[in-house]
Amino acid sequence: KRALAWRASSRVAAADAATTRCPDLDVYTEALLATLGEDWRARAPDREGAAAEGFSSAGISTALDHLAFERLQALMEKFEVSKAVEVFGTMRQVVVIGAGADTRGFRVPWPRGTAVFEVAHEDAHAFAHETLKAVGAKPNKGSSHRRVRCDPTASDYRYGDMEEALARAGYAPDVPSVWVLQDVGSVDIGKWNDLAEEIGDLMCAGSEIVAHAPAGPASSALVRGFAAAGTLARAYTAGELGCEEVDG
Repeated sequence: KRALAWRASSRVAAADAATTRCPDLDVYTEALLATLGEDWRARAPDREGAAAEGFSSAGISTALDHLAFERLQALMEKFEVSKAVEVFGTMRQVVVIGAGADTRGFRVPWPRGTAVFEVAHEDAHAFAHETLKAVGAKPNKGSSHRRVRCDPTASDYRYGDMEEALARAGYAPDVPSVWVLQDVGSVDIGKWNDLAEEIGDLMCAGSEIVAHAPAGPASSALVRGFAAAGTLARAYTAGELGCEEVDG
């Protein structure tokens, strides 16, 4: 909830910047924020506090949307179009981790056959489900949104819990996937390395990851964790993604 409140405050800050290139929040996130009420908005952290808690701003969240969609299209070109493969059923997968109460399954126009797996704590799912149902949120035609009740950043998380939860939701480990990691910058280094290793185990060859960690030690640790797990990682600044300084 604090992450949602921060994204709202960062949007307001971006609107005050004449040169901003980051768009507003989507209607579904606005509905979640309205449910939180003014008290939560008032408790939104400032920029330094948000970075310390590992939160992503509205601009960064939008940048991750574009990156994830772009990488999914690249996978489609590589594994489907170039081989003249006709897709039936769920053959494209997007896994979102850490963004609790995420709306990518509804706001992004994913192509037919895409399943968006949202991995988050069950409390976050319960909060988001009721609110989004009330405003009629539905995935793009032909795609699906699947709630995976599991929080790999929690203190009581055990290695392997995510694999079991994803399997119950219909995740196919032999199908190339795009993973989106958001609001994970405050995860402890040891847990982060375990998470990077587990994600590597759950992806098949050709899968890709897009992630955000605030600039600083967390960002470096993220890249090193993936490298140690045998996954290629590249780091970009907010400016390189087309976002302004407010986005961290």
